[in-house]
Amino acid sequence: MPEKMIYLVTTLQFADATRNSRCVGFYFDLEDANRLVFNNGMDIAEEGYYRYAVIEEKGEGTYRMVSNEWWFKFDRGVNQYVRCSKPEKLHNVCCFGIG
Repeated sequence: MPEKMIYLVTTLQFADATRNSRCVGFYFDLEDANRLVFNNGMDIAEEGYYRYAVIEEKGEGTYRMVSNEWWFKFDRGVNQYVRCSKPEKLHNVCCFGIG
């Protein structure tokens, strides 16, 4: 039986630190998590205050590492998040939603 995964959605104010970040929710389906982020559902960007968002795929357990992560940056011009690369200063950081 395949492992059940959850998809954590975390927003971050800065690309260089984990302070001023918060996990805004989780989903059992990656498409639902993507829909929330791409559409800035419930204004998770808080009018652009949270410039970055990350979706992390995690399995059940304590101190589980992230399997995959997808990064987004808020685009004020279209008022939504767009895909981006993981910020360089966070390259060695993981587990933003549940650490």
